[in-house]
Amino acid sequence: MKILVCDSISNKGIEVLQSIEGAQVEVKVGLEEDELCSIADQYEAIVVRSGTRITAKVIESAENLRVIGRAGMGYDNIDLVAATKQGIVVMNTPGLNSVTAAEHALALMMALSRNVPQAHCLLRDGVWDRKRFMGTELSGKWLGLIGLGNVGREVAKRARGLNMNVAGYDPYIKKEVAEEAGAVLMEWEELLKKADFISLHSVLNNSTRHMINDQTLSEMKEGVRIINCARGGLIDESALLKAITEGKVAGAALDVFEQEPLPADSPLCQEPKIIVTPHLGASTDEAQDHVAVAAAEQIRSFFNDEVVIHGVNVPSVSRDVLNSLGSYISLAEKMGSFLGQISHGSMDQICVEVSGDLVKHTMAPLTSAALCGIMKHSCSEAVNFVNAPVVAKERGIRIVESKADRAKNYTNLITLSIKSEDHSITLMGSVFGRVQGRFVRFNDYALEAVPEGHLLVILNRDIPGIVGQWGSLLGEHKINISKMNVAQNTTKEESLSIISMDTPVSEEVLKQFEEIEGVLNVVQVHL
Repeated sequence: MKILVCDSISNKGIEVLQSIEGAQVEVKVGLEEDELCSIADQYEAIVVRSGTRITAKVIESAENLRVIGRAGMGYDNIDLVAATKQGIVVMNTPGLNSVTAAEHALALMMALSRNVPQAHCLLRDGVWDRKRFMGTELSGKWLGLIGLGNVGREVAKRARGLNMNVAGYDPYIKKEVAEEAGAVLMEWEELLKKADFISLHSVLNNSTRHMINDQTLSEMKEGVRIINCARGGLIDESALLKAITEGKVAGAALDVFEQEPLPADSPLCQEPKIIVTPHLGASTDEAQDHVAVAAAEQIRSFFNDEVVIHGVNVPSVSRDVLNSLGSYISLAEKMGSFLGQISHGSMDQICVEVSGDLVKHTMAPLTSAALCGIMKHSCSEAVNFVNAPVVAKERGIRIVESKADRAKNYTNLITLSIKSEDHSITLMGSVFGRVQGRFVRFNDYALEAVPEGHLLVILNRDIPGIVGQWGSLLGEHKINISKMNVAQNTTKEESLSIISMDTPVSEEVLKQFEEIEGVLNVVQVHL
């Protein structure tokens, strides 16, 4: 059995891999895609960090590959769809570098408040200038945390030790969870106006991309300082540069960027009020040892015990259960992902119900899959089938499982609901012909929608001609409709449409949808 390590990992992790009986471990760092494709079929396991991209082309070349281990949380560099189609298990190591990432955010905040790197560079050049680098104290200041996942909460605890006032914005977390970490939960606008320092710890998705932009920067306190150790795409970098130049923002400290590696001629590197570090959030000896050993032990457990630990694309279940429930596990994850993108705000309760023949099986893998789908759209940390229930519990969300004998006109049925104080949404799904997952009901609307690709969910008044209007709008923007489901609610005189498209629509097109008279709501979903 051959194992390929594509990125530099701790020697302690290599030693664990070498301890696997019959394993031949090879370390080949810096391979380009074509080089990796030419040798991929030799290996049963590949271990990566963030440097190597495991693309669909690489996976197609890896005929004997059974498992990919990611030493770290994020797995953006791995084509999960291609891996899943080829039956390759992908595992990651979530939560092991939360403290390291939190400490780096705090280090940047301290350096930003006292101009440490700027003063260091000037003094190295022989210039002693104390007046130029007047700083500001952290004590008594308001730190605004956008995102209160594992890293955000670790930052909050440590900031309280610095005598800072800590505010948090996270629409998916409960007040009690924030308070336990020492943070006061605030609304978005309130936090922007109050915070002296803002540190980002949010997941990057369609709704959070460029969440720091011209508009949000204008709403912030004069002289605010911004720290980002989460994801580069959260900040519109040109807007940030403009705000610093104009004096609205006193400075920024960035560890992540929209383009990485950051080009040497980037304006971010030239602006003296911006501190930049090359994605060092998880770069400590301790963190690298932890993730390397964890990834290696997962590979060892996979081959020795046929156990999947922290599976990203499959739950940790036996092969027999996976064979019986595989299509339903995939459907449950897509149902969760759909509701996770549709729903906004806090969640008090998530309910999972199965009926029909599914009652004969354990619910655990279906529940984990549904929770994974929901939580990955609201959490700053990486979520997978294993940790999703824990992540939900940390946020104070109650999980309710139930079984019903009758499946309401279907052989098997999964019903997934998200409930809070002010709203409740429900989605039902079934599998046709053992492999074809379908959404069969959304709230009061009966339908039969294929859960894949780019979807538009449109709620409108049930009036003649309205479908033609938004159909024409898509046509004007060269958006091809591949499938369409329309369901009516005669009591409310409304209809719901779920449209499958070949390509996603832009924010501009979504705004044009909302301008059509009779359109009540439109949301884009990616599955």
